[in-house]
Amino acid sequence: MEEALVEAKSQLEKEEEELEKTISGIATQSKEIEDKILQFEEFDLEMERKRQLFQQLQDRLFVDQLTVLFHKTGAQKSGENTGEVIKIE
Repeated sequence: MEEALVEAKSQLEKEEEELEKTISGIATQSKEIEDKILQFEEFDLEMERKRQLFQQLQDRLFVDQLTVLFHKTGAQKSGENTGEVIKIE
């Protein structure tokens, strides 16, 4: 009877150790996942900043192209001939 009790206690301790290792592994994996999520969020923010900057540059280029076009058009109306063709894409 006592031998069975010792065996059961030993088995219980072994299962507790396995459970603690499993929980520890899950906690480690959760931390790694949280870190990756944070890295992704930082990357996503940086990509959004770059997208906005790119959009600003595109807008500025468009305004510059219109300015040149209006300047050329105004020059042609006043009698100046620049001889240049301006293409706006």
